[in-house]
Amino acid sequence: MGCWATSNRDEAKRLMARARDFGVELPGDLDESWFEEFGTPESVLTTRVDVRPYLERKRDSMVAHASQIADSSFFLGMPPEAFEAWFGTEWYIHRGAPPGVREHDLFEPSG
Repeated sequence: MGCWATSNRDEAKRLMARARDFGVELPGDLDESWFEEFGTPESVLTTRVDVRPYLERKRDSMVAHASQIADSSFFLGMPPEAFEAWFGTEWYIHRGAPPGVREHDLFEPSG
């Protein structure tokens, strides 16, 4: 059984609505309708993995891959609390599993 990495569309919308609470200034040209097609609806997701212990490495890897994300990106300019909220959880769809988040580890069977 394999799995697909994705983003949680509903969580992204919630975080965008709370951006100012986190001290994030949204770009003036941001078209929020983009989030209607971004990622996957929460109802379809099966797995949620807490990756907060690895956030420093994750951010460093994003910075190192400038061809994929510009260092001027508002994602890289986020305050630490906002970066953690946005990138501290990774989302997956486990092929063959029914929808609904039940797993919190990709290597342990759900139970």
